[in-house]
Amino acid sequence: MSNNLPREPRSVMLPVLVLDALKDLPAGALKVLIYLCSRNQGQPFAATIPTITDATGIQQRSVIAALNALEEQKLITRIPGSGNQPNQYGIPFPKRQETAAPPSPELRQAPPPAATTPTQVATHTNPPPITKSGTAPSPTPAAIMECVAVCYRRINAQEFGQLKQAYPDEAVLRKKLARLKRNGGVDAEMHLGFFLQALTQ
Repeated sequence: MSNNLPREPRSVMLPVLVLDALKDLPAGALKVLIYLCSRNQGQPFAATIPTITDATGIQQRSVIAALNALEEQKLITRIPGSGNQPNQYGIPFPKRQETAAPPSPELRQAPPPAATTPTQVATHTNPPPITKSGTAPSPTPAAIMECVAVCYRRINAQEFGQLKQAYPDEAVLRKKLARLKRNGGVDAEMHLGFFLQALTQ
């Protein structure tokens, strides 16, 4: 099943707090943070010092110092491993309501609804017009993005393009979004690739 999943360019999401600490962070600590963020999938994960050393090219002593600096700046969380188990690390991203993107320009510029008249009520209850192909017109991108925001989070234009590339049939996409909404949606901190995977399940 995983071979049939839509693929997208690899990207790494960094916590916004790194901007406040950017001037104080040594270059080695920033490299370690980028590597840890690339491993993040929304829950703590195990990583050994040698693994981080191999991935970043930094000496072990510098890796340890970088981890201490990142933890001090609250850019990572560290859970000590028990026995021979390695430490686990997490990336403290803000909660969903704190990271929600502002409404898209298309939504902000939409005029307020006019006063409803009896004639308009009758018009609103009519079925949507049928196109030459015999199907109702597709929903606007704004409507699709609103559905995504309800069951996941608001996405930007580039992410919307990836969503449309994975599901070009908007009727199918709307059904999958509705089903995902009924199931409670997914965590807003999940990577877009995992959201697309959740739609296929």
